[in-house]
Amino acid sequence: MIVRSLFAICLTAGLLFSTLTLTGCDYLPFGYVTVGEIVSNPTKYEGKRIKVRGVASDVTKIPFLDVKLYVLKDQGSQIMVVAKESIPTAGEKVAVVGIVENVAILGSESIGLHLREIKRLGIPF
Repeated sequence: MIVRSLFAICLTAGLLFSTLTLTGCDYLPFGYVTVGEIVSNPTKYEGKRIKVRGVASDVTKIPFLDVKLYVLKDQGSQIMVVAKESIPTAGEKVAVVGIVENVAILGSESIGLHLREIKRLGIPF
């Protein structure tokens, strides 16, 4: 009986750990990259999936082209974000998971640095 109880507890703990590890990592309060880190070293983050947070500004929506953009600012740095679905309101605190992309990189200069939003996290920070 005790063996079954221990097995059930271990199985439940293992499933919970696996669930958090595989699906919940984005919602943990750590692991964020700052906008300044991305801007100062765009080649390091090119094509990488990252988690970033800041305040939305310069919100732009062009309905006929289905383009939704906003600027994400944190600690004096900013990056353009291509929104996946809706756009946040200006001044809204936003946490985003996305892929860092550049139109081109010439030497160490990035041209068209932006973040392609995968999902927006509905968590406060």
